[in-house]
Amino acid sequence: MIVMTAVFDPVTPALLIALVLGLLLTVGRFPPGRLGRALLPAFMAAIGFLWVAVVFPRAYENPTIVAQWGPVTVTAEALWRGGAISLRVLCFAAYSLMFVLTTDPTDFVVALIHHWRVSPRIAYAAMAAYRFVPLFTAEAESIRLAHKVRGLGEGRGVAGWWEATRRFAIPLLASAIRRAERVAIAMESKGFDSSPGRTYFRSVPWRLTDSFFVAGMAVAVGLAFALSHALGTLQFWDGTTF
Repeated sequence: MIVMTAVFDPVTPALLIALVLGLLLTVGRFPPGRLGRALLPAFMAAIGFLWVAVVFPRAYENPTIVAQWGPVTVTAEALWRGGAISLRVLCFAAYSLMFVLTTDPTDFVVALIHHWRVSPRIAYAAMAAYRFVPLFTAEAESIRLAHKVRGLGEGRGVAGWWEATRRFAIPLLASAIRRAERVAIAMESKGFDSSPGRTYFRSVPWRLTDSFFVAGMAVAVGLAFALSHALGTLQFWDGTTF
């Protein structure tokens, strides 16, 4: 993902998307249907970026017209630019999804503390905040059902949306403040601070397979760049092409 921030062509992210999908389907053994549903929002966003780039293109000198549909003129330059933007969005989403689907949050936090020397106060606080997400989702559903029992239906339009937001925001904010205070007190009482002498029940060692994975990903990204270079499509943000 860091490497992709410097690249602006559709071929390189397409190759990296194929890589991560192959890893999730073969090594991760995730069902294709579940993977497709998880990537559907990012795919819709990518289609939106592509559509905007094609329908409202930049002014190009001597554009190459690919198709003409009424007032819409599709040019190769607009497709190239729109494909680069949309596939970058999909690439970021796919690699984020790989991290979420394959990484245990507790193991990740412990690994950050042990191998990256992150302060336990920061790491455990981040993990506690991450754990709040499903709790808030369940609590929002409970509030919605309570409102429904009391006859407070969900209105339509902007006014209905604003009223529902107001009814949900106040109890959720109050609950978040109470939970954050309780978690902070619990963490301090259990010694989740930056003291150097603390011990750990769980350990996440760095194994040989981890080194192989890092090296393999580096080689795969390098091969994607090499293939884009061989095809003459590799392009960076500053306009440099190869």
